[in-house]
Amino acid sequence: MISPPRFWSAKEGRNHPLALLLSPLGGIYGAVVARKLAGSVPEKAPIPVICAGNITMGGVGKTPFVAELANRLASMGHTPFILTRGYGGSLTGPVRAAPEHTAAEIGDEAQMLSCDHSVIVSRNRVEGAKLAHDEGASVIVMDDGFQNPGLHKDLIFLLVDGETGLGNGRIFPAGPLREAPHAALSRAAALLIVGGREGHQPPHLPASSLPVMRMRLESVVPLERLGQPAHAFSGIGRPEKFFKGLEAAGVELLERTPFPDHHMFTEEEIARLIARAAADDAQLLTTEKDFARLSPEQADGITPIPARLTLDNPALLDQFLASLPEPVR
Repeated sequence: MISPPRFWSAKEGRNHPLALLLSPLGGIYGAVVARKLAGSVPEKAPIPVICAGNITMGGVGKTPFVAELANRLASMGHTPFILTRGYGGSLTGPVRAAPEHTAAEIGDEAQMLSCDHSVIVSRNRVEGAKLAHDEGASVIVMDDGFQNPGLHKDLIFLLVDGETGLGNGRIFPAGPLREAPHAALSRAAALLIVGGREGHQPPHLPASSLPVMRMRLESVVPLERLGQPAHAFSGIGRPEKFFKGLEAAGVELLERTPFPDHHMFTEEEIARLIARAAADDAQLLTTEKDFARLSPEQADGITPIPARLTLDNPALLDQFLASLPEPVR
């Protein structure tokens, strides 16, 4: 996925010339999505399906939230399976992620999640849900798939970036929206605002009666890494969030190199990053998600930095999860 154009941002505004020029195409795109969702009869799986989705293109923090959901469900006695399309991977599935699978095959998110969770990769979400059930799942957690009409969702959490919100508020390609915000909010059970200032309303997010939770992601930097300068690189939805997180954790960041989301790093790119860090006698840091896309040879000498997720109201989240049917024992 390429980096989003600047005119998609809330700062540039709804009336940027390019946004206005492309708005008719956005209207067509939005109408197609709405018609696809309205005209479908989603198939209901034999077990509950939870979806973590978003309205905008690009990353907003769904993957760590999906992992948090799986952890909480497991502590309640469920056997959760994560269902993902495996963005960036070559396998169409359905297939259960295994240690021998690479990020090139199943995607970086699926590979990272499969280290701690049972993961099904499937472009066809219905077939993926069937495989998860056959493999013993008592509940499915979908990583994205909010606009996918094939599989019925029993519980939907809608994630919105607290800083960028809905960008300029226009639908792709005039803006970052995948569909009309009111339609998306009407299908969700709760709204999860990721990051941003407390009490700050994300740009262009309509008012709604949905329960609201806030989630934060903080870089967890080992103490031994705090005493030396660093270079950092990342190819996630918003690399600058990772760079800011490192500095907030106390890292002296000399250089930051952003890449497009899900970028597959070449040998030359990694060699160049390593050489620049060595020239400054600096450590080289990246996210766990980026690290999953590196070969063992590329990863040598690069430190992955995990993110810690915190919720302002975990009890409310647990209430939603407790409303699901009891797991079959």
